[in-house]
Amino acid sequence: MGRRGAFVEGCTYGVASSLIYLAEALLFYTGAVLIARGIYTYLQMVEVLNLVVFTVTIGSQLLTFSMSFSHRGSNRSLC
Repeated sequence: MGRRGAFVEGCTYGVASSLIYLAEALLFYTGAVLIARGIYTYLQMVEVLNLVVFTVTIGSQLLTFSMSFSHRGSNRSLC
């Protein structure tokens, strides 16, 4: 795999993990603005936050898993 492969693997894992925190920060900011304007209640904001963060978490884990799975598959021999 080498240094380049390890670097790409590390960057992919970092990007996939950072998506969770980026989504949370954006949703907290947007939720605070909507609650302050009276458009959303706190309960509605928490419900949306849970759904979106759960979806992004599953997506980033799937991305990490599929990247490591594709690397493992390329190392197999056909014999």
